[in-house]
Amino acid sequence: MNLPAAASEEHYRLLFENNPNPMWVYDTETLRFLAVNDAAIAVYGWSRDDFLTMSIEDIRPAEQVASLHSEIAPLDRGLNNSGVWRHCRNDGSEFDAEITSNDHVFDGRPARVVTAVDVTERVRAEEALRQSEARYRDLFENASDLIATVDLRGRITAVNEAFVRAIGYSREELIGSRLEDLVPAESHRILLEARERKLAGSEATTYEHELVAKDGDRIQIEVSSRLIEEGGVVVGTEAICRDITERRLLEEQLREGQRLESIGRLAGGVAHDFNNLLTVISGYTELLLNGDPESKAELTQIAAAAGRATVLTRQLLAFSRRQVLQPRIVVVNDVVLGLTPMLERLIGDDVELVTDLAPSLHPVLADPSQLEQILLNLTVNAGHAMPSGGRLTIRTANVELDDEYADRYGDGEAGPHVLLSVSDTGTGMDAETLSHIFEPFFTTKPAGTGTGLGLSTVYGIVKQSDGSIWAYSEPNEGSMFKVFLPRTDEHLEEVPKPVSPRAESGSETILVAEDEPSLRRLVTRILERHGYTVIAASSSPEALRIAEAREGPIDLLLTDLVMPDLSGGDLAKAIGAILPDMPVVFMSGYADDVVTRERTLDPDSPFLEKPFSADDLARKIR
Repeated sequence: MNLPAAASEEHYRLLFENNPNPMWVYDTETLRFLAVNDAAIAVYGWSRDDFLTMSIEDIRPAEQVASLHSEIAPLDRGLNNSGVWRHCRNDGSEFDAEITSNDHVFDGRPARVVTAVDVTERVRAEEALRQSEARYRDLFENASDLIATVDLRGRITAVNEAFVRAIGYSREELIGSRLEDLVPAESHRILLEARERKLAGSEATTYEHELVAKDGDRIQIEVSSRLIEEGGVVVGTEAICRDITERRLLEEQLREGQRLESIGRLAGGVAHDFNNLLTVISGYTELLLNGDPESKAELTQIAAAAGRATVLTRQLLAFSRRQVLQPRIVVVNDVVLGLTPMLERLIGDDVELVTDLAPSLHPVLADPSQLEQILLNLTVNAGHAMPSGGRLTIRTANVELDDEYADRYGDGEAGPHVLLSVSDTGTGMDAETLSHIFEPFFTTKPAGTGTGLGLSTVYGIVKQSDGSIWAYSEPNEGSMFKVFLPRTDEHLEEVPKPVSPRAESGSETILVAEDEPSLRRLVTRILERHGYTVIAASSSPEALRIAEAREGPIDLLLTDLVMPDLSGGDLAKAIGAILPDMPVVFMSGYADDVVTRERTLDPDSPFLEKPFSADDLARKIR
């Protein structure tokens, strides 16, 4: 009867002694060690004799001793896992031990057999994993990008807070729903093909499509995705979506600006050449009108047509920002008040004109005549939008434009500005019409009733004056145009109104520099008719050589602003070094960047705008 028991006891002892993990037996009443195996001696660093004088409290950190006593309550039958605890070695170091125990009777005393496994590396790995998951969760929830995870059936399994805010649905509404339900039908194919490429192992899976928010708004997103794996098996995808709606809007504004700039360059070039031709046509027509009364009716019609063409080319030049401006310090209120009587006649009796002008309005640096053109064009447009009458309001104010405005509209600079706004209560415009209003030749008027250059002219003048313009309109809600011009700190000076002299004759010598042959011949003929001696040069270098070589006097230089080789401005400076007191008159259809970097001319510089009449030329020279 005792042999099987003895054999069992010996077997148990061998398992205890030879176990590679530390084992010990302790008294559940006194907590003292009753036996330890060799592995415990090796791991903990105490000798067997030392252990037998110690209690299990001695291998626990001081802060865990109090909780130790809850472990020694009676155990259920069989093995019991007591969890992971910190244990101390003889050298003072600590490690994590996973404890498994069972109750036992040792030499007739209640005891417990304990096995300790060093799980320090596992605990560290688990803690690192927990921290990594916490960091991921923090990044996931607090990311500014929209993030969603989707299973292989295309159903949403998780979304972050940015996704919830942008889309408008609650997290509960989104979880379990199909991602396709948030994507417009026309983008379903893009989504499907991107998912198939990613599941097929493609690395490059960045694509764009729209999301439809709960309120119906569409959000343009750029999507990057990755596979989600569990145990080496793909279970879904994670999509990181960047809202690029604002970026796309800015890109569209940039493209629109570049398109308008291209049209402007074309319009400016055409108008410049056309102006030279018109000057010749108008000039010779005027000469004939003064000399042949029988042809007067026909020539009058030619002159009228040339006049209408002149207006058209000036509008083209204004849009293309190639016209010559003569900016002065001006208060916009003065321009509005001076023009109000004419505006009231233009809009008719059934439209009420209201002005709301800010007191102490800051001055701006602008060409007063061009400000009048802006106000005139905007008012005429507003009047046409109110065929049954209404109210037109002109308002001015001192405003401060911030960086947000400049970023949002990609137009103008931040800082102090003067606002000129024109609003009406007319028919308004839809978004499609509004997106084209500053394009040349775009008009909503019936054929033959408008050139489509009114607002494009305003746009060009504002841009050339370093300002910005903003328009808002809705169908049947009227329209509002806001012009922002940079405030100037220069002081306003009283500018006397010029008095036009009579077209008198003279006998002085005039050096004419003009590269267009027909115009050069016309100018020469007009001046010679008025008694002047004319020396004509076909280019700037030729004019400079004439000035350097001529022994007789040259009383005045009449030069085109825009010429190859050397601009009119540079020519005037070069001849001025030779003949310091010689006056200069500039003429041009537009000013190129080569001549004036800001496309403006000094207000005191005598300037003759093409096309001009013979009388205009004679008066300017005199």
